[in-house]
Amino acid sequence: MINNISMSGTSNQTSETNENIKTSKYQISTSDSFSLNDSYRIKLPSNIDVLSSVSKIVASLSNSDVRNYVINVLDKINKSLQNINIQGDISNYLSKINVIEQTDLAALIEWNFKNFRVGFSIEPDLDESSFVIVSKDENKGSFFTITEKIGSEINAVIDKIVEYVINNT
Repeated sequence: MINNISMSGTSNQTSETNENIKTSKYQISTSDSFSLNDSYRIKLPSNIDVLSSVSKIVASLSNSDVRNYVINVLDKINKSLQNINIQGDISNYLSKINVIEQTDLAALIEWNFKNFRVGFSIEPDLDESSFVIVSKDENKGSFFTITEKIGSEINAVIDKIVEYVINNT
């Protein structure tokens, strides 16, 4: 299933996507719940409301391009969870997502579980942003890692990552 997570796009597509993110009008609330410029957001059930602890951290990110890209990624994760939940209740308990600002003004989005981790590294040069999945094979006691640039296929990649999370928790 993870092998299907790949992003191949031209640098023009990546630049165009990143330019759209830079010029978008995302806004974030500093309340306890994550919200964008949408006046109405479907509240996720508590077992899958993974964004409830990130709004203050995201709002404080120093680099506005990085902040907007982080908001875009989080919004896409939220929408993917909404879509899956609409198709049938998700009974899994999903851990909260963490956002950390790095010293180089990049941001790290971390989603940690017992046997795997999902991360997004949002770089000041948005074209260099990437995602990573690190998973432990319990039978072999070994780890495997997938790392790729996010590129222009962000929606499809996030949908696949969220599906992987749901199927493996």
